[in-house]
Amino acid sequence: MIQFQIIGKIFCDLPVLDKLESYEHLAKEEHLEGEEAFERIKVVFGIEVAEREEVTERTLSALVHAFEFMEDAFGDSQEMVSFVTELNTNYYSIQFLKENDCDKYYQYNKKLLFDKQQEEILSELNEVEQDLNTAIK
Repeated sequence: MIQFQIIGKIFCDLPVLDKLESYEHLAKEEHLEGEEAFERIKVVFGIEVAEREEVTERTLSALVHAFEFMEDAFGDSQEMVSFVTELNTNYYSIQFLKENDCDKYYQYNKKLLFDKQQEEILSELNEVEQDLNTAIK
């Protein structure tokens, strides 16, 4: 089993181990050794990378289309806030967006953060105003 020692904790990455074992199995199945095995696995790995890139592009395209639909259907409304908030709270969405740029996401996420900051500032101003009114009385 492959283990990585990081800051005193042991992590086992089973999907990576499974993938490496599948490469080993492929080499044995095709009776390949050394450089031949390496070259064959390199080809298979290249195909997997290309497939993953295609899926990533389709996913990004679907996400852009989702934003365009939300804009057309609801404009800049609470539904868009809910959509962006859901993306921000879903582990897999966050991981995907960390690794892949989506301009529409950044546009609306930035606006959402700005709106939250504006709300907080207005709330603080209201509290200060109430404190001043209480102090004056």
